[in-house]
Amino acid sequence: MKYTDDFKKYIKKQLEHKPIDEKFLQELKELYYEDFIDKETLEIWKKEVIKSLKSKVQEKLLYKPVDKVWSELNEAYYKDFITQKQLSKWRYGIVKRKIKDVAQSKLFGKFSKSVPEQIDETLNEISQVYYKGVVSKNLIQKWRQEIIDSMTIRTLSEQAKRATSIEERTQKYDQAIEYTKRYPDSKQIQSQLISIYMEQKRYREIEPIASRFPDVAIIQSRLINAYMELEDFSKIEEIVSRFPKESVSDNQYEIFQSQLVTTYIKTGKIMQAIELAKKFPENPIIQSKLVQIFIDTGMYREAEEIINRFPNNNIMKSQKMTLLSKIDNIDSAEEIVNENSDNIILQSKLITLYLKQKRFEEAEKIAKKFPDCEIIQSQLVSIYTLQGKFKDAIDLAHKYEDNPEIQTQLFWIYRAQGEVEDAIELANKFDWYAPMQENLADLYMKEGHYGSVVEIGKKFPNNKKIQEFINEIEEIFNIHQA
Repeated sequence: MKYTDDFKKYIKKQLEHKPIDEKFLQELKELYYEDFIDKETLEIWKKEVIKSLKSKVQEKLLYKPVDKVWSELNEAYYKDFITQKQLSKWRYGIVKRKIKDVAQSKLFGKFSKSVPEQIDETLNEISQVYYKGVVSKNLIQKWRQEIIDSMTIRTLSEQAKRATSIEERTQKYDQAIEYTKRYPDSKQIQSQLISIYMEQKRYREIEPIASRFPDVAIIQSRLINAYMELEDFSKIEEIVSRFPKESVSDNQYEIFQSQLVTTYIKTGKIMQAIELAKKFPENPIIQSKLVQIFIDTGMYREAEEIINRFPNNNIMKSQKMTLLSKIDNIDSAEEIVNENSDNIILQSKLITLYLKQKRFEEAEKIAKKFPDCEIIQSQLVSIYTLQGKFKDAIDLAHKYEDNPEIQTQLFWIYRAQGEVEDAIELANKFDWYAPMQENLADLYMKEGHYGSVVEIGKKFPNNKKIQEFINEIEEIFNIHQA
């Protein structure tokens, strides 16, 4: 049934003063006709009315107790139009959203004092702004404990990154994850959990967490990072569009725009990427992506002009290494690395340059200096493979069984050695990782297992390379049918 806006507005106004009972339903039947409007529709409209009042009522709940606000509502509407239970729920929501961050910031600045002093002073400061009793000592204590546990999670995560063995790293991350389980509704701690899963390449577990926080910028930004790792760019533009400039901090807005530039580049929208990047001339991260476009398209002079605007920026130093690699200027590259010997990224870039020139011994020498860096260890697998040291490559890859990039290299070693079944078994363990599945699809294409390629294509409908295989299969079958 379709109703006019005026009629809907009229009925909604009545719903503010009359409960949806048999009496009200009978009145409507007498005014209109039987079943002109049903109870279910009225309930939906009532919820819409209540929702429209929510923000206004919540603001009151910061300055008045629930029973006081409830009494005022009963005077303006019919009794229990909004129940005390609903008000308590709204009060909890507004307190958590508006007061929690403020309270935790105040607590953090008082950690040098005794715990009772921290609690009492914070409670007093909150009560001077809002009504006395808006938060309790127990709630302040709970928020304080959350800060401590968040710090513990951060410490354990840092220890995991510095761990000297896979077992130790896994143990530290597992301990951190146990702490995060205590706070399923904390955006800060759940954001930390996403970071841990990113480090562990556990991408599948990130999206369910992020779906619970659709309006939390930092969590959605990290979800985008996960999608980028998976090379799934289909949802990124929609996520970024939900966070206009006025809704987030300047820094967070530019992070989103930087992610959007990357998305445009990866999906072939180069002109859109360039236009967007030029809007942020002082942002070195975004400008570095413009540099990458210029390098990839052979516009080396334009790339160098941007790099020279940021002489002390490590990202631009890394891009300088990329540019030097393109023009085979190894002397300048080595000079940059010698000046920044502790910079792992630059060391990794130099390894790439040595590999390009087949200077394997020098590349291997650098890689062995960084046994705890998985990025460089992944390069060491490549170094061994390119030299035909397959046993060394396989042994090293087995130390990183959870690293999808290294395992993708192992897939290629198995394939090169004719161990097709081992390659397929390995790829099936990483059925969520696009680069691995691209390689598996390529293997199936060579083997003529077109049905298996189609199944992979269903999982990755937006992957360009896999979809090219699907198009090739369609052409093959069209030729046979013709």
